[in-house]
Amino acid sequence: MVENCLLNGQRICALALRNQHNMGIYELKREWKKAQYRNELICEDCGTPVELRAGDVKVPYFAHRKGVVNRDCYYETHKESEEHKEAKSVLYNYFESKYPGTKVEVTKKQPNGRRSDIFIDFGSSRLVVEFQRTYIKISDWDIRHAEYETLGIMDLWLLSSRMLEDRINNVDFLTQVLLHETKDQTAKFLNVEKRKLSLLKEIKYLNKQGELKSCKYFIQEYFLSDVTISTNGEIVCDFHEKYELVRDEYIKQCQEQELQEQLRREESERLRNSREAEVKEDRFRQWANDKPFKPQSNTVPIQQNNKRMP
Repeated sequence: MVENCLLNGQRICALALRNQHNMGIYELKREWKKAQYRNELICEDCGTPVELRAGDVKVPYFAHRKGVVNRDCYYETHKESEEHKEAKSVLYNYFESKYPGTKVEVTKKQPNGRRSDIFIDFGSSRLVVEFQRTYIKISDWDIRHAEYETLGIMDLWLLSSRMLEDRINNVDFLTQVLLHETKDQTAKFLNVEKRKLSLLKEIKYLNKQGELKSCKYFIQEYFLSDVTISTNGEIVCDFHEKYELVRDEYIKQCQEQELQEQLRREESERLRNSREAEVKEDRFRQWANDKPFKPQSNTVPIQQNNKRMP
């Protein structure tokens, strides 16, 4: 699927035809169809003519014409799932409607050659949004973070909600996911079908010695239209306020539970010591009762004088 192509040297995006806030969508579609018949829609990667495919069900896209496909073209060698295509469409239209007049691009090729799912140029800042359907190593994630940082671009990573649904009870997976989130240790999952975001963050309870005693995960779900993704990639909503309330209550419960456990241990220790003392006392009493009586004699023994009388 080719999301972008060149028309008279200008980059156009097929996803613009799904923008519900654009009243000129049908006129735009007709204009692009006329350009297609004039062979003016050109693939931005291989330079061959493309056609517009824009129905009412699937995500609009451009396609190479049959018989003129360049096998070295990026769009032919990088196939995407329907979920990934839909995710880019949803995010593209979100930023188009949330920030009117802002330049939003799909599958943007960066100076280092990497292509970003969504690229937004706010003028004073730039942001990329990546949709990740499969798990990647922390080292690979760190490399991508570093590359965007070098380019002076903020990056936001959204994981497929399918990853969360399949592994909601997999602590190792959730731990690894949160290790990727270096900003606020909050993982973000996008449900493409429902247009919802799920935010997940770990709550930890440490004892006075700084040892991890217990933990749990706090998850909150929002409609994408009800949150604001700011220009630096921060998701603005009431998640952190709710998180702090739940965290404080959880820590309070853990402290109370720890105190009760300490009291139980102390009571158990007291009872154990009391039983040991009783056992010792009983043994001593039994020993004293079983010991035979031997009267003490106060008579001083008479020493015999073995000397003979003269």
